[in-house]
Amino acid sequence: MAEDETYKYEKIGRWEMLRNLPAILSTMRKMDPDEPRFAPAARKFKLPEYRQGMKYCRSKEPYLRPVRWCNPGNPHVVARAHDLGAYELSDLEYAEAAYWWIKNNMWWEMAGWYDAGETVRRGSGFCWQLNNAYAVLCRCAGIKTRFMDFKLEFDQYTAGIGVDPFMETALDTMGGALPESEVEVLIDGMWTPAYIPQTCSITAVSGLPISEFGESCLDLYYNAIPGSIRYYESVPLKHGLQSRTIRWFAPATQERLNFFFQSTETLGQTILDSMGGSEEYNRFARQKPKTMRREELIGVWGDELAEILARDDLAKTLAGE
Repeated sequence: MAEDETYKYEKIGRWEMLRNLPAILSTMRKMDPDEPRFAPAARKFKLPEYRQGMKYCRSKEPYLRPVRWCNPGNPHVVARAHDLGAYELSDLEYAEAAYWWIKNNMWWEMAGWYDAGETVRRGSGFCWQLNNAYAVLCRCAGIKTRFMDFKLEFDQYTAGIGVDPFMETALDTMGGALPESEVEVLIDGMWTPAYIPQTCSITAVSGLPISEFGESCLDLYYNAIPGSIRYYESVPLKHGLQSRTIRWFAPATQERLNFFFQSTETLGQTILDSMGGSEEYNRFARQKPKTMRREELIGVWGDELAEILARDDLAKTLAGE
């Protein structure tokens, strides 16, 4: 990749961060008057009816039992699981159906922390909440599920980082390493990856292929820093606490992220619709190992969309600025 195409983040020390702390704190807590504001999007689906006596997994085994923020017996979870074919489809068919339901029907949104059942009801959440929603749907159907996370080296995958100075500073203090995660489900005795955090519409904006069920993000997008991979039965406590802290301590940062990702998803859905859906998009995107070149974007999506995709200030562009 040419030097002018790489993301250049100057590493700053802790003293430099402390020196800039007053300005950073102000930016984290207060939106400028001319900044675009975030409004939650409407839910993409109707809630299925819950009926007493609906079957769900009551096992106390690890990776199936109720754990913190993940209760397979939640009525919203049970109703959605049956709507997706729980106890009618095979484990493989159901796990894949739940996977695509999450990828196609959830909005990426950070709004504090709520459990898996509430994520399934609301139809929105950020990375770990989407992971948790998928895990609870699978556990409800009796499919063992675990979480995997890792750290990846900071490279071209920077979506959302540049929309807020605090995010850039936080990345610098982490030495340029970003955390990422996915879910694994036990199918026919094998742990099968399911990369949930990126919805189909978010991926479409990047020009990268949309991950299929059974395809790890480590095979498709990222390289894990050696020794950083960890496995969990439940969402680590720190993620819930951090998201609640951000909502209280940095509301403006949260709002900028939400506006950015909502704008990105709206554009991504336009791209998918223009190409005839995610399957046709994937057919084209998988012809290239990395993001498509500018002339290919123009050929597929037209000059206007290609211009938007090429800009760094995506959110402002979509807001008409």
